[in-house]
Amino acid sequence: MQNFVLHFAHSLVVIEVGIWDIEFGKRNQLRRGRAELVFAFLRAIHYTSSRTKFVNKDKESTVEIVYAHEDPQSPGASSIFLAGPSPRNADDYNWRPEALGILSILRFRGTVYVPLPRDGNWLADYEAQVDWELRFLHMSMVIAFWIPRELTTLPGFTTNVEFGMFVASGKIVLGYPAAAPKMRYLAHLARLYNVPVHNDLTVTLAQALVKTQEAKR
Repeated sequence: MQNFVLHFAHSLVVIEVGIWDIEFGKRNQLRRGRAELVFAFLRAIHYTSSRTKFVNKDKESTVEIVYAHEDPQSPGASSIFLAGPSPRNADDYNWRPEALGILSILRFRGTVYVPLPRDGNWLADYEAQVDWELRFLHMSMVIAFWIPRELTTLPGFTTNVEFGMFVASGKIVLGYPAAAPKMRYLAHLARLYNVPVHNDLTVTLAQALVKTQEAKR
């Protein structure tokens, strides 16, 4: 059933339905439409098996976003760490607002760890940033790696190391645009360790939600 859900989700993300005017622009109108379709399908089949239910409900959908150097209010809740390259300048591409919007549409209920400063200002204490990330990479229920690698502005060198640290953990998913450079090694490692791999952000996050359900069995 799970493979069927994700295969269907792959089909849905190629449907061009530019609905919902949201703040991230035309690209995200399309992405939001895709996410709505993925969630509608998950709800339509109730994502049930003998052990698992897709339990997120519209009226109960609440997300706690924990930014760098913050602590969660509910550390035992379902949680997803958004791992991947981070912008260092205001003009660099920041993919995490898109991801947060998609998780909201998918009705994720729990904690999302975002390794960026809430106010956009990085602290001078680099080691404190590293320690925070390592702490919540270990603590999170699922790590969703999205790697829109761009060698000049989003090289993802730290991301490569973090992926190697957790590739055998059983709690990660990997996603990256099909055209992203320098991904063959990570994709090969993912296959060796049975890590789900997708080329669409919406489907990658849908897979992360599935893994949070599995982790609560």
